[in-house]
Amino acid sequence: MLRPDDFQKSQLVLVSWRYGQEYGGYLPALMIMNCIANRVKGGWGTWLDVINRIPYFSAQIEQPTGFPQIWQPDFTRLLHEVEGVYSNAANDLSKGGLYWADLRRVDNSWFRDHILKFPEIHPRIVESNSLAIFK
Repeated sequence: MLRPDDFQKSQLVLVSWRYGQEYGGYLPALMIMNCIANRVKGGWGTWLDVINRIPYFSAQIEQPTGFPQIWQPDFTRLLHEVEGVYSNAANDLSKGGLYWADLRRVDNSWFRDHILKFPEIHPRIVESNSLAIFK
Protein backbone atom coordinates (compact mmCIF):
# COMPACT_ATOMS: atom_id res chain seq x y z
CA MET A 1 0.00 0.00 0.00
CA LEU A 2 1.26 3.47 -0.89
CA ARG A 3 1.08 5.69 2.18
CA PRO A 4 -0.09 9.30 1.85
CA ASP A 5 3.33 10.69 2.84
CA ASP A 6 5.00 8.49 0.20
CA PHE A 7 2.63 9.88 -2.42
CA GLN A 8 3.44 13.44 -1.33
CA LYS A 9 7.19 12.72 -1.49
CA SER A 10 6.81 11.23 -4.97
CA GLN A 11 5.02 14.39 -6.15
CA LEU A 12 7.69 16.55 -4.51
CA VAL A 13 10.45 14.68 -6.35
CA LEU A 14 8.63 14.81 -9.67
CA VAL A 15 7.82 18.53 -9.58
CA SER A 16 11.32 19.40 -8.36
CA TRP A 17 12.86 17.37 -11.17
CA ARG A 18 10.56 19.02 -13.73
CA TYR A 19 11.54 22.53 -12.67
CA GLY A 20 15.22 21.80 -12.06
CA GLN A 21 16.34 19.30 -14.68
CA GLU A 22 17.10 21.86 -17.38
CA TYR A 23 19.89 23.40 -15.25
CA GLY A 24 21.93 20.18 -15.14
CA GLY A 25 22.75 17.96 -12.20
CA TYR A 26 20.53 17.31 -9.23
CA LEU A 27 21.42 20.36 -7.11
CA PRO A 28 19.10 22.88 -8.83
CA ALA A 29 16.17 20.48 -8.44
CA LEU A 30 17.14 19.93 -4.81
CA MET A 31 17.17 23.70 -4.23
CA ILE A 32 13.69 23.91 -5.75
CA MET A 33 12.60 21.04 -3.50
CA ASN A 34 13.87 23.07 -0.55
CA CYS A 35 11.88 26.12 -1.70
CA ILE A 36 8.72 24.03 -1.79
CA ALA A 37 9.49 22.70 1.70
CA ASN A 38 10.03 26.27 2.92
CA ARG A 39 6.58 27.21 1.63
CA VAL A 40 5.05 24.30 3.55
CA LYS A 41 6.99 25.26 6.70
CA GLY A 42 5.85 28.84 6.21
CA GLY A 43 2.20 27.85 6.33
CA TRP A 44 1.36 28.20 2.64
CA GLY A 45 -0.63 24.95 2.83
CA THR A 46 -0.16 21.20 2.76
CA TRP A 47 2.48 19.63 0.54
CA LEU A 48 -0.02 18.93 -2.20
CA ASP A 49 -1.63 22.38 -1.88
CA VAL A 50 1.76 24.04 -2.27
CA ILE A 51 2.73 21.85 -5.22
CA ASN A 52 -0.61 22.46 -6.91
CA ARG A 53 -0.24 26.25 -6.55
CA ILE A 54 3.30 26.49 -7.94
CA PRO A 55 2.05 28.00 -11.24
CA TYR A 56 0.48 30.95 -9.38
CA PHE A 57 3.88 32.03 -8.02
CA SER A 58 6.02 30.94 -10.95
CA ALA A 59 8.31 33.16 -13.00
CA GLN A 60 7.12 31.45 -16.16
CA ILE A 61 3.62 31.05 -17.51
CA GLU A 62 4.35 27.79 -19.32
CA GLN A 63 4.98 25.07 -16.74
CA PRO A 64 7.37 22.14 -17.27
CA THR A 65 5.98 18.66 -17.85
CA GLY A 66 7.31 15.22 -18.58
CA PHE A 67 8.76 12.29 -16.72
CA PRO A 68 12.38 11.34 -16.08
CA GLN A 69 14.16 8.21 -17.12
CA ILE A 70 13.58 6.29 -13.87
CA TRP A 71 17.25 5.25 -13.47
CA GLN A 72 18.71 8.60 -14.52
CA PRO A 73 21.41 9.38 -11.91
CA ASP A 74 20.19 12.91 -11.13
CA PHE A 75 16.64 11.67 -10.63
CA THR A 76 17.67 8.75 -8.41
CA ARG A 77 19.71 11.19 -6.32
CA LEU A 78 16.51 13.21 -5.74
CA LEU A 79 14.78 9.99 -4.66
CA HIS A 80 17.52 9.57 -2.06
CA GLU A 81 17.35 13.19 -0.89
CA VAL A 82 13.56 13.65 -0.60
CA GLU A 83 13.19 12.05 2.84
CA GLY A 84 15.60 14.52 4.43
CA VAL A 85 13.84 17.50 2.83
CA TYR A 86 10.37 16.19 3.67
CA SER A 87 11.28 15.52 7.31
CA ASN A 88 13.23 18.78 7.67
CA ALA A 89 16.44 16.86 8.46
CA ALA A 90 18.48 17.94 5.41
CA ASN A 91 20.44 21.15 4.93
CA ASP A 92 18.41 23.80 3.13
CA LEU A 93 20.39 24.49 -0.03
CA SER A 94 17.97 27.29 -0.91
CA LYS A 95 18.90 29.12 2.33
CA GLY A 96 15.28 29.80 3.17
CA GLY A 97 14.24 30.60 -0.39
CA LEU A 98 10.60 30.63 -1.42
CA TYR A 99 10.72 31.54 -5.13
CA TRP A 100 12.87 30.48 -8.07
CA ALA A 101 13.35 31.76 -11.60
CA ASP A 102 15.42 31.43 -14.70
CA LEU A 103 16.16 35.13 -15.07
CA ARG A 104 16.52 34.73 -18.82
CA ARG A 105 12.86 33.71 -19.07
CA VAL A 106 10.60 35.62 -16.70
CA ASP A 107 7.29 36.08 -18.52
CA ASN A 108 4.81 36.04 -15.65
CA SER A 109 3.85 39.61 -14.76
CA TRP A 110 2.94 38.56 -11.20
CA PHE A 111 6.53 37.44 -10.59
CA ARG A 112 7.97 40.65 -12.07
CA ASP A 113 5.55 42.86 -10.12
CA HIS A 114 5.76 41.10 -6.74
CA ILE A 115 9.22 39.51 -6.56
CA LEU A 116 11.67 41.18 -8.95
CA LYS A 117 10.47 44.75 -8.27
CA PHE A 118 11.05 44.38 -4.52
CA PRO A 119 14.62 43.12 -3.98
CA GLU A 120 14.65 44.53 -0.45
CA ILE A 121 11.75 42.19 0.46
CA HIS A 122 12.67 39.31 -1.87
CA PRO A 123 16.47 39.32 -2.22
CA ARG A 124 18.22 36.91 -4.54
CA ILE A 125 20.00 34.57 -2.13
CA VAL A 126 21.28 31.64 -4.20
CA GLU A 127 22.30 31.21 -7.84
CA SER A 128 23.12 28.13 -9.87
CA ASN A 129 23.81 28.78 -13.55
CA SER A 130 20.76 30.79 -14.66
CA LEU A 131 18.58 29.60 -11.77
CA ALA A 132 18.05 32.21 -9.05
CA ILE A 133 16.44 31.62 -5.66
CA PHE A 134 14.67 34.45 -3.84
CA LYS A 135 13.41 34.94 -0.26
